[in-house]
Amino acid sequence: MFATERLHAWGLADCADAVALLVSELVTNALLHARTEMTVAVTRSDGCVLVEVTDGSVESPMTRKFSVHAGTGRGLQLVDTLARAWGVRRLEGGKTIWAEIATGSGDQIVAPFDLEGLDAR
Repeated sequence: MFATERLHAWGLADCADAVALLVSELVTNALLHARTEMTVAVTRSDGCVLVEVTDGSVESPMTRKFSVHAGTGRGLQLVDTLARAWGVRRLEGGKTIWAEIATGSGDQIVAPFDLEGLDAR
C-alpha cells in the first residue's frame, strides 16, 4: 500500500499499521456511500500524519450503532478510536474526510479497542 511505503520511507514505521487501517476505512466508506471518484492523500507535519480522502458526495458521514455480531457499521468508530482528531471539510461538489495520527514522542499512536467497546460508544 502506498501509505505504508511512504511511512516507512519517512521513518515512521511505528504508525504504519494505524495509518493503513485509517486509509482502508475511509476509502471503504467512500466506495460504499459516496460511489464517486476519490483521491487519497497521506502527508506529514510536525508530530502527525494526515490522511485525507476526498470524494464527490456532499453527504456527511454518520456513525451508526450495530450489534456486536454485525459485519458492518463500525468504520467511523474505528477512525474515532485510531485518530487523535478527524473531521469533514466541505468542498464545492464534495467533501474531504481527514484524520490525524500522532507521531511525536510520548504520543500514543493507537488506543486498544475491542468490538464490544466500539458498540458502547
